[in-house]
Amino acid sequence: MSILGNLDTILVFVNDMDQSVAFYTQVLGFECGYSSEHWSVINAPGARIGLHSGRESHHESSVALCFQTASTEQLKAHLAESQTKFSPEEHETPRGRLIEFYDPSGNRLQAIELTS
Repeated sequence: MSILGNLDTILVFVNDMDQSVAFYTQVLGFECGYSSEHWSVINAPGARIGLHSGRESHHESSVALCFQTASTEQLKAHLAESQTKFSPEEHETPRGRLIEFYDPSGNRLQAIELTS
């Protein structure tokens, strides 16, 4: 049984939010569910794409997967037990608590415990 639930969001870190939202909506024809200077949600068929600003200064990779989890605390305990690298700090978002962890190749993954 997996400790993670459904894939929640595909995160794409972008250099220019306005240009990126225009691309996903005008060029690809997806709907924009929410847009701000730092975070936008693109509703694609079968997927939720989260556009996050600051790619050039904060992130080595431009894409990350975010899974749902029933409990970030239980997930952190599981990750620690399996000696998986993770950030012990949780990030509060409007949708819930978020943690970051890494696969053996150093690819960043995220998990969110939904509260709304």
